[in-house]
Amino acid sequence: MVLTSNVRLASAAGNVLLPKKATGLDRESVANVSQITTVDREFLRDPAGRLSPAKLEAILRGVDVMLGR
Repeated sequence: MVLTSNVRLASAAGNVLLPKKATGLDRESVANVSQITTVDREFLRDPAGRLSPAKLEAILRGVDVMLGR
C-alpha cells in the first residue's frame, strides 16, 4: 500500500484519508490500497507517523476490497 498526498484519491474504493493532525505526517495523505507493494526492511528507518487502530482497520478493509475478499 502506498501513501500519497493526492487527497483526491481518497474517494476511490478502499482508499483511506489520513488527516495530518491524526497521523503526525507533514500533510494530509491517503492510503492508496490499489498500489500494494513490498519494501525491503533495510530501507525502513524511523516511523514517519502513526495510525489509530480505527484507521489501520479501515486500511485493512480497503486491502480486502482490492483483493476481492
